[in-house]
Amino acid sequence: MELFYQLKGFSVDEAKMMAGRLAEQPEQLLKTLAHEELGLSEKAFPNPWKSAVSAMLSTAGGAFVPVIPFLFLSGTQALVWSFCHQHRGAFCGRRVEGDRDGSVVVKEAARR
Repeated sequence: MELFYQLKGFSVDEAKMMAGRLAEQPEQLLKTLAHEELGLSEKAFPNPWKSAVSAMLSTAGGAFVPVIPFLFLSGTQALVWSFCHQHRGAFCGRRVEGDRDGSVVVKEAARR
């Protein structure tokens, strides 16, 4: 922790004193280390309930997509449509990710 303060322009003695004070309060030391090393703060964390509900709904929606053809069709025809829609969705999802990170889209979508 001393090094962080020295890099911010504090003298060696000041940095030692500040790090010593933080060491006396372990919870505050942990918060400060997380902020300095990782750039995290309590305000930056999302609401865990909101994240959980969002993850649940997106997973449920994604799981429902391959089932849709079976509501309207039956047998092999429903299976083929389900397979096609599932892979089209995976390809489109990878296409968005590929556009964002610059990877080769077709190769990466086929990998899934």
